[in-house]
Amino acid sequence: MKQWLIIIVLCLGSQLLICQTKIFNNWHFGDHANITFNTVPPSYTIGSAINSIESCASISDSNGVLLFYSDGVNVYNKNHTQMPNGFGLNGHNSTTQGAYIVPYPKHPKLYYLFTMDAQDGGFGGGACACLSFSIIDMSLLGGLGNVTVKNTLLYNHVTEKMTSYFGTDTSIWVVAHEWGSNKFLSYFVSPAGLNTTPITSSIGSSHCCDPGNIDAQGQMKISQDGTKLGYCLVADNKVELLNFDKTTGLLSNPVFFYLPNQYAYGFEFSPNAKYIYVDNGTLLNSNLLQFDISSWDSLQIKNSQKLIDYDDTGTYYQLQLGPDGKIYVCEKDEPTLSVINNPNLSGNASNFTQRSVLTANHALLGLPNVIWGYKNAQQQMANAVDTLCEPLIPNIITPNDDKVNDEFKITCNKQTYIPLDLIIYNRWGQQVFNEAKKINQMNNFPDGTYFYVFGLNDKSYKGFLSVFH
Repeated sequence: MKQWLIIIVLCLGSQLLICQTKIFNNWHFGDHANITFNTVPPSYTIGSAINSIESCASISDSNGVLLFYSDGVNVYNKNHTQMPNGFGLNGHNSTTQGAYIVPYPKHPKLYYLFTMDAQDGGFGGGACACLSFSIIDMSLLGGLGNVTVKNTLLYNHVTEKMTSYFGTDTSIWVVAHEWGSNKFLSYFVSPAGLNTTPITSSIGSSHCCDPGNIDAQGQMKISQDGTKLGYCLVADNKVELLNFDKTTGLLSNPVFFYLPNQYAYGFEFSPNAKYIYVDNGTLLNSNLLQFDISSWDSLQIKNSQKLIDYDDTGTYYQLQLGPDGKIYVCEKDEPTLSVINNPNLSGNASNFTQRSVLTANHALLGLPNVIWGYKNAQQQMANAVDTLCEPLIPNIITPNDDKVNDEFKITCNKQTYIPLDLIIYNRWGQQVFNEAKKINQMNNFPDGTYFYVFGLNDKSYKGFLSVFH
């Protein structure tokens, strides 16, 4: 007997996680610091459990309600308590971008957590300086979640740089860089899962072999439109830019330039991808610089330098574009963040305000990573959301291969997809189909009456299904 389950839907509830714009509205970082973008201006809440020098990542639901956060070693739920299996991850709290939370496309309760160990020879680096992933299932423990897959190794000896982008509404790129070479590693995450074989691009500067491996550090980002990738090489005091292909994950057309001071560490694109912002200084002071990259010429970019701020009392570290279109700037040991309020504008018009957002406790070096492209995914899905229909669900099927009423077919427009939250029970209450738990006994269904539970567009559908051969 053939399998007889087909689901046809459009923009399921599982896709809505990616279609919304509030999944990065809560940031947890530093020494128990945080801000939420659920208020205007951003404000802080009390109770963050994180204590991390650099590594940090946070994720919320489509309404901006915090789900969980991580420092690359531990995972904390929305109640700020450690998940039971959320410890001992292969990250490090002093890795520049040591944690990235990536929604599993079309699987509304599952998330990948990518972690990076600190580079060997760096500030307490680990044994492998490796890239790993774990999986968090938020359907467990009453919605508080737990780590179900832990510390699966992806790649040995990477730098501390990692970034990500929504390639489409149903796929995500995670980009890292090999240590000791000029090789980029682009990992593809789709509804089928994570492809553990990366797309590689050997191009641009080699990340290798400076004293203390400091060139492994420094932020790497993809622009909000998904066309450019840029990063800092700390020891070389260099900024490099490349074109990024959000369809293939490939990098091309590199340009680079050197900065005037000692270290280049924090990096961010303006929302319109015309400017980049870099912090460049010493261990005692910082220059926050803006460059116009529209020429894509190394000399012209370098000559376009504008000083946004000079701080002779402290040091700026990581920069992060927020959901509100402003760039937030981290300054070590300050209970605040500074803000570039109009990053699409040149020079002083960018309107930098120092130490203007309270964070409850001290920031250190890091800010949570955000995946850009999710607003683009929202736009791509907008028309589909407008045309959603109520699903048509049969109450009887006859799977006898006569091509008449053979399949349990839930119909809503044209897309074929088996949702994670469809469950079918037999008359004794046993699950005979559950995609999330990998239960599939459809080929062995005897005649009888079954009960289904089906989630679509934040609604729940329940009913009986009769099977006759």
